[in-house]
Amino acid sequence: FVLARANNVDRTLCIIRDCWNRNKKSNYPVFRNGSRAHVCFKRRSISEHVQINVDPQYIRKIPFALHFEKQYKEKVVKYGFAQPPTFVYEALTMYQTGDKQQFEISVRHWERLVTYL
Repeated sequence: FVLARANNVDRTLCIIRDCWNRNKKSNYPVFRNGSRAHVCFKRRSISEHVQINVDPQYIRKIPFALHFEKQYKEKVVKYGFAQPPTFVYEALTMYQTGDKQQFEISVRHWERLVTYL
C-alpha cells in the first residue's frame, strides 16, 4: 500500500525538520532562538520545538509529492503486482483532534487499512 500525505506543505516542512531535504544551505531546521538545529529526526523525541529556515522559492516547488506517489504505483504495477491502494496520513490521524465526526472518519480509514493488511 501507499501512505501519502494530503498536505504537501506539511510534508515538505517535516522533510526539512528531519534533515531529509537536499538543499541544506537554505532550508534547514532551527531552534526558536534562530540557531541551527542539528537534531534532525531526533527532534521528535526532544522537548524543544524545532522550526525551519526555508527559501520561499523552495516552497513554490512543493507539488512534487503527488508525482512520487504516482511513480511508486506505476513501478509496482510494472513488476506484476496489483495497483496498491493509497491511505492518507491525515485521514488516519484525524482521531487525535477530539472531534467526534473526525474520529468516525478516521476509524473508517483505519478499518480500510486493517482490512487490506
